[in-house]
Amino acid sequence: FVFFAQMLVMQGYRIAAHAYVAPMHYTQMISGIFPGYFVFAEIPGPWVLVGAGMIIASGLLLITQKK
Repeated sequence: FVFFAQMLVMQGYRIAAHAYVAPMHYTQMISGIFPGYFVFAEIPGPWVLVGAGMIIASGLLLITQKK
């Protein structure tokens, strides 16, 4: 699944502007938390969640901005 997702991101870089595709890399933070929690019983700290939230929010802000 990771390989397939990476191939889709690379294809996105080919057909779209980098400013729109780059924030999609931040979804890796979200997808990394779930296996960490369910497979390894790893609970992220509050500062990790705050930092990830700030980075994800800035990525979403970039996506929604008009040129």
